[in-house]
Amino acid sequence: WNLCKISGWDDNQSFLNMIGWTWTDEENRAIIVVNLSENSSQGMVKLPWSHYNNKEIVLNDPFNHNRFKRNAGDLLKHGIYVDIPPFGNHIMFLK
Repeated sequence: WNLCKISGWDDNQSFLNMIGWTWTDEENRAIIVVNLSENSSQGMVKLPWSHYNNKEIVLNDPFNHNRFKRNAGDLLKHGIYVDIPPFGNHIMFLK
């Protein structure tokens, strides 16, 4: 596992309410982000990987019934934007 850096904006420090990490094994990659506060929180989660084999990354969050498609280069360069409700989470599996 790897702890992820989460950043925000000068006018929105809610990213400080979140913690994020990745879990990787030989076949799977996952991103877990948890909002530890009673307020909605937004931020950019920087991923620890320097490359990805596909041009497009599909993120599946089966617990929140979400599926996101993102450009791999942009995602690895800038991170992934998250907007998480109070005490909510994203558990996203990469394909």
